[in-house]
Amino acid sequence: GRFQRDEPASLQAVVQDLRQLCRTPKYLALVCALCLFGGAVFGASNYYLKFRAEDLGLITEKGIDAGWIWLVLLKTVMWIPAGAAVGLLAGRRAPGLVAVLMVGSFGLGAIGMSFSGVVWQLFAAVAFFEFTRQFMRWSHGGYMTEHLVSRLRPTAIGFAITFSGTGEVTYGWLTKLAWNPNLPGYESWKPVLVAGLLGLIAAIGLFIFDRLRPIREPTAGPHDQSSDSQSSSESTPA
Repeated sequence: GRFQRDEPASLQAVVQDLRQLCRTPKYLALVCALCLFGGAVFGASNYYLKFRAEDLGLITEKGIDAGWIWLVLLKTVMWIPAGAAVGLLAGRRAPGLVAVLMVGSFGLGAIGMSFSGVVWQLFAAVAFFEFTRQFMRWSHGGYMTEHLVSRLRPTAIGFAITFSGTGEVTYGWLTKLAWNPNLPGYESWKPVLVAGLLGLIAAIGLFIFDRLRPIREPTAGPHDQSSDSQSSSESTPA
């Protein structure tokens, strides 16, 4: 037998969906806060965590591991409870405040890494950062699309990831221009702090938007509407 599937979307359909998404203020607000600004916060760990570890002695001047591997292991360990926590929110059309807390907490984790002055503080900050990181990953393909009609979801996910990559690349390029790691006197905490502040700015902006135009609309979602229609048709006598 064959699985029943939707027909592949044509390029014209994708362009049409993208145009509709660009006219959807809710999607634009979420993609700017969670992906464009949020993507920059991802760069705090992807680009600069190793430099922070070197500053605190987890990697010696000769490149010998003095605790770096344990920090990397902690990152992946935190994905386990974080994944379980994401499962508590997935599929519930969580309100806009949840998105605010996700990107705001992500930014606070980066700020914690920037201000860590001893090893245990960096371990604690990384644990918190990696926990919130999984919520940010889910936000790009899960949270955001739960607030859109089903037809727009594939295109929304694709361009959300594109904007996330754009945000991280732009952040990495600009911070390297401002603070070149190859120059004497390089201080790795500065670009990490910038990433954290961008996360907080995104959280504040999204909070204001959600107060003015709530992310979770009071009307029933697509799944609820289809369920209501189905139950209504079943209760109608033939």
